[in-house]
Amino acid sequence: MKKAFLVISLFVLLTATVYSGSMRLQAASPAPQGSTPIDPIFPGVGVITSQTMADGRIATSNQGIFGPQSCVHLGDPYSPLDSPWVPGPYTYTYRIYIPPTYAHDVVRVELFDPDSMNTAVNSLTINRSNIAINNGLEAVSSKTCGSDGGSSSQIQPCLLRTDELNLVSAPPNLDLDQVNPFWFVRIDENRIRNNPTSCGSPGSYTTSANTQTRYSLSYFAQNPDSTIAKIPLVTYFGQTGDGVRDNGDHLTDMRWVSPGADVPFSTVDDPGVTVPATPITTDSFEIDLTSDVPNIMVDPATGARYLYLDVQAMSGSSENGYEIWAGPPDYVNSVPSEVNARNLHILNHPGSHDSQGVEITAVNTLVQNTNFSDPQDIPLAYIGPEAAGLELQIAMYDSDSGAEPPLIFYFDTIAFTPDDGNPLGYDPAQTDWAMAFGVTGQDDPDGVAEGVRCLPGNCNTQWVDPSYQITIPGDLSNCDWQNPTAETCTPFYGGRLMARYDGGFSDTYAWDFGPSNGELPNNSTAGCSAFPIAIHEGARSVSDPANGGINPYPGAGEFSYPSNPPTYESFLNHQDDIPLLNATPGTIYRVQNGLGTGNFSWLVWNTGISASAATLANSLTWPGDATDYTNHGDGGIGIPGSGFSYNVRGYIEPGDPTDQALHIGDWIAGSTGSINSSAVQDVVNGHIDLERTLRLPVWDVISGIGASGRFQTSQFGIFRLIGYSIDQTGGGSWLLLEFLGLDNSCGQLPPDTITTTFNPVADASVLSNRPDNNFGGSQLRLDAAPTVNSYLRFDVQGLTGTVTNATLRLYVQSTSLAGFTAHEVADNSWAEGGITFNNAPAIGAAINGSGATTADSYVEVDVTSYVMGNGLVSLALTTTDTLLLAAQSREGANPPELIVETTAGGPTPTNTPAPPTPTVTASVTATSTATVTASPTPTATITSTPTNSPTPTSTPVDPTPTFTPTPRCDVQFEGNPIAGNNFVLVTGEVDTHVTVTNLSTSSTLGSGTLNGPIDGHACPGFAAITLNPPLTSSNIGNVLLVMETGVPDNSDTAIVIGATPTPTYTPGPGGSTFTFSSVDDAIVLGHRPTSTYGGATILGTDDSPDILSYLKFNVEELDGSVASATLRVFVTTAVTPFNVAQVADNGWSQDGITYDNAPTVGPIINSSGAISSGTWVEIDVTSTINGDGTFSLALLADAAGRNLFSSSESGNGPELVVTTGP
Repeated sequence: MKKAFLVISLFVLLTATVYSGSMRLQAASPAPQGSTPIDPIFPGVGVITSQTMADGRIATSNQGIFGPQSCVHLGDPYSPLDSPWVPGPYTYTYRIYIPPTYAHDVVRVELFDPDSMNTAVNSLTINRSNIAINNGLEAVSSKTCGSDGGSSSQIQPCLLRTDELNLVSAPPNLDLDQVNPFWFVRIDENRIRNNPTSCGSPGSYTTSANTQTRYSLSYFAQNPDSTIAKIPLVTYFGQTGDGVRDNGDHLTDMRWVSPGADVPFSTVDDPGVTVPATPITTDSFEIDLTSDVPNIMVDPATGARYLYLDVQAMSGSSENGYEIWAGPPDYVNSVPSEVNARNLHILNHPGSHDSQGVEITAVNTLVQNTNFSDPQDIPLAYIGPEAAGLELQIAMYDSDSGAEPPLIFYFDTIAFTPDDGNPLGYDPAQTDWAMAFGVTGQDDPDGVAEGVRCLPGNCNTQWVDPSYQITIPGDLSNCDWQNPTAETCTPFYGGRLMARYDGGFSDTYAWDFGPSNGELPNNSTAGCSAFPIAIHEGARSVSDPANGGINPYPGAGEFSYPSNPPTYESFLNHQDDIPLLNATPGTIYRVQNGLGTGNFSWLVWNTGISASAATLANSLTWPGDATDYTNHGDGGIGIPGSGFSYNVRGYIEPGDPTDQALHIGDWIAGSTGSINSSAVQDVVNGHIDLERTLRLPVWDVISGIGASGRFQTSQFGIFRLIGYSIDQTGGGSWLLLEFLGLDNSCGQLPPDTITTTFNPVADASVLSNRPDNNFGGSQLRLDAAPTVNSYLRFDVQGLTGTVTNATLRLYVQSTSLAGFTAHEVADNSWAEGGITFNNAPAIGAAINGSGATTADSYVEVDVTSYVMGNGLVSLALTTTDTLLLAAQSREGANPPELIVETTAGGPTPTNTPAPPTPTVTASVTATSTATVTASPTPTATITSTPTNSPTPTSTPVDPTPTFTPTPRCDVQFEGNPIAGNNFVLVTGEVDTHVTVTNLSTSSTLGSGTLNGPIDGHACPGFAAITLNPPLTSSNIGNVLLVMETGVPDNSDTAIVIGATPTPTYTPGPGGSTFTFSSVDDAIVLGHRPTSTYGGATILGTDDSPDILSYLKFNVEELDGSVASATLRVFVTTAVTPFNVAQVADNGWSQDGITYDNAPTVGPIINSSGAISSGTWVEIDVTSTINGDGTFSLALLADAAGRNLFSSSESGNGPELVVTTGP
């Protein structure tokens, strides 16, 4: 099956599956979406505008609009001024969806044939597509309107037959999407009003009857006061060529054009004229998203943006046929603008004019002109899986002029087989779900009696009444699993709602989607129905067989089924060697049967039934039985604790019989059944033949093998089975799958949310015009001239689980259009009572902006990306406003707030911003023996406690001599000592006398007494110690904080600055065990070689792609020689053993290491051996750890398969356990 031009839409899929007798236009189905985003302005159903508009090709239909002087019986229900449904001028609205992934600054909107003029030309030389030429048709041919299609009259459309349809209906039986069926000459209909109630064709072509159409682009913006306004952008008036309204000099007939653009047509076939637009806020249909649409509304759920195109007939009585495309502006130099040249170019160069995700849908109502006279399948709207069980109201207007019943609705993601010989219009034995209306001899499927509604072909100037009521499948709550029906037991994963309609050629009619009745019934947290095939998330897509590789697309001879498999070239949207979790729809995976990385495995839904081939065949049979808990008489007494006295076929989690709903994170039992069973093959063959889409569990963790195997679900994916191979020599059994998307419409367990609010422990403003003054304890201020910034620090503690949202809430006392921006601040050592503009920590990356502020109100800023978990969080606020912006500080009645939402349960990461260099904090001390000077001046030898000090697991004998530090609030620097400064800021206990000494020269730089208290700081005492001489770069290379030595007064603590003296050390007797935590650890990824992941909570190893992890330990204060050294790592996901290797270079840091700059890995020290998830693994590294010092290690993959470990940020970080000898 050929898959072409796949474009996923949040509202619709713009490609189609079109049938015409035995002719079939095939395109890839949509990926199921977790939820259908709601347009914040126009929440109506997005009606697909055309069948092939993702790439801007016109095939079997186009849109149309009639002039206000026309009549409703011509097919446009609303544009005529005397419409009985919407009297007066009417505007059709189109939604232009711009996905958050759109990578261009400009969206180019193009209109096809926006005028209402028809050429008089009838005889043409046409060109044929490359595939037609390769299959024996002449490259060119002479054709004439009338005899070769369409009408020879200028007042009528003319679409010439290209003869390429012969290649579809007869050998080589190409797909319709591979050929160009028509050569477009005219598409407009010249009409006049004959009398007050009737319109028709004039006796000759009448330009005064041509319709002038206005096309207006706009967007919606959010104003500073939170109101929403529609902002007009630009307008274009289509031409009529009547010499009165215009001269027809834009040459837009049968061309694509972007009015007002510097290059309105393509440079490939530029007719050499300008096409001016009417500017409003911009001057062209090329919209610059960075400058033309300020404050554009953004869909909060998806990040999508929208433009809107209003189309209104201004004058005239004729039909204006047109089309719309939008996407990047890049194609103007390569893709023609003339319609037939463009159609051929796109056919000959698939993907050469893709919209890059930009999609156009009509809001609720679409007027369409069919260019096909046989049954065709028309995509109407994309319906998300969350709409399962919902009822849609669909009306159809003016179905006449050769149309015939029945009208059939179905979904392109559910098996449907047309059969024009069956009264239903389809083959029920080969169709899983459909609703056929207007079938002779029976009532309509929504309960309306036969004869109540008008039938297709007999609805001239009528709306179908009542509207068709479509019940979307997928609500399985009423399914009788012993007697399943399509209406109640069909699963639904989202898809395009299709209408199989036999319309008349050049007939104009309309679709209208009315409001659905009821709310969305589907709950994304409910359990999933699925099919029992588990795919490992490490699967990688196939590669081009012409290029080799480890997983090439299989040759035709490798398939066991089907006998005539599709070729690699058939899948136009496939991408080679893509990991499953990064895949895009249309990517192909060949997955081997097995338990390793990238494999697939068969499943059984519960352990009470036999894990046999017969059970597997039952569970694979449509519609599946994952949610079937009825008694089929399969025998047995049921799983104890399940509540069932008989064995059921539905899902029950192994080990927890009360869990009877399949969710992400659940375990599923493995099956011993296989594709070698003929019963399994028959079922799988049926899925392949009917091109069914299946929801399959994706797993990441496995436990056990065979019948004892258990797979933990990490995702759900939607796939289509393409083919398979039964066990072949040296190859093994495999499935070939087309990936359609990950699915979050079910199985999402809702975590409990805990909200915690924090007030700052410090906040202050700093002023550039008073750079040495402190303004802590007063109102917060922001200004751009002079520069005034504010700092806030929060002590985030007590969180559990994962941070899902963090909001900074500030009570502002000024109105500002610019508002303010919150920034990261890595240094948490500043003090409210000491911070100034000159010593303030560096301001880091911007997090988010507040938008406009209003005086005396709260404003909120999303800072989720910065707040990771427990720990100190510092923020800086800046503004571009040159007028002072004031806000209440923590001393005010409405202090700032940091509101943090977390999910309940699980470890909580710690905020670990990169520290400045050098850094001094109250708890950071170096292991040393030093001489300190205080007042009075004692001389003592002391031992201090470093941050990364070893934690003895047995009490060693103390070395001699020693002093034990007394824990208390001790002296620390506030901010970094800076060369050139004549002071340092110091905090500690109130009344402590501090002497600052240069250790290198033993000279005293300054002294002072700490005053206080200073609220909001851990140490209430504060002083600015004047230095003489000022600091120089040579005497701030190292900073040591020496703690109190146990003397009870407060006059013996000193801060010393300078080069670290060589410590002296007297080892003790040994016989102790010390545990060291890693001071740096990071994972590096071969497929992302320049990215850093030092702050990640995971480490890992893998062989493909190459993934390894680096660890660094500072081993200090050992009391003897090393007797043993053991590396301990906590395994979160275990797949395969791994190795530990030496790393000689200790110069790396976790904040800077990448795959490209990582130090060279040395010899392997040892292997982990077998590992298990959720446990610690220990590896002997005694041969490498030889005493005090810094040691780096690397974790390497031993085989293919991704292991994951906890990093130091997770709370279960790597440990180095060292035991000393006596």
